[in-house]
Amino acid sequence: MVVLVALLPRKPGMSKEDFHRHWRERHGPLVVETLGKYLVSYEQYHRLPEGMGSADEWDGIAIQRYESEDAFTAFLSDPAYAEKIAPDEQEFMDHGRVVWFISSPPEKFV
Repeated sequence: MVVLVALLPRKPGMSKEDFHRHWRERHGPLVVETLGKYLVSYEQYHRLPEGMGSADEWDGIAIQRYESEDAFTAFLSDPAYAEKIAPDEQEFMDHGRVVWFISSPPEKFV
């Protein structure tokens, strides 16, 4: 299994409320409906209101789990990603500032 971890900033000029609404109500369902066959799971972690953390650089964290690196590659290579998912990402996030990486499953200590 591989895990995608992505730190997501909202698009400049977009309100926090609009960002979270779009991500939760439009983008999340679109990803699952369109490319869910490649995913083991998809989680959204929405930033709590101001005062609950030190940096205001990112508005949330997306975590996607895939059975393998091949499944991750297939997700990105599927024509539906370029046709539907990528354009929707441009609608609400500052894509140039997204920080992401692929990792192995988490090690649990508790």
